[in-house]
Amino acid sequence: MKDSVLKKKYEILDHPADLKIRAYGKNLEELFNNILAAMKDGTRPELLREKIKTPVKIKSENLENLIFDFLAEVIYEMDLNDSLYQKVEIKKLTEKELVGEISGQKVKRFTTEIKGVTWYDFSLKKENNEFTLIVVFDI
Repeated sequence: MKDSVLKKKYEILDHPADLKIRAYGKNLEELFNNILAAMKDGTRPELLREKIKTPVKIKSENLENLIFDFLAEVIYEMDLNDSLYQKVEIKKLTEKELVGEISGQKVKRFTTEIKGVTWYDFSLKKENNEFTLIVVFDI
């Protein structure tokens, strides 16, 4: 049964006004990358060919805040650089710190624009060494 859950990387969940995502990962790096993939699916961007890489360094109080702060940073960089980040290469990861590089492509436009990440329904669970994250983005 648990294998069937991990075959999915993420799900876009029904929400009346915002973008709600459930992402899975067998480890934190996979979870981070799967949430980025879900954000691409949820925003349906018109991508340009130009690639982009941006360093990220985040320190937080705990793992939940680290994930939230990472997503907030990704959204900030998306807006700042007119880009979509589809992958994170992690150089250092603890429950309170992430150091790495996000990479993706420049964007002509987003069909749905993410304005921010919210704490509404935010949930991180770890069962049998597998992570499940539920997050709602303000669009």
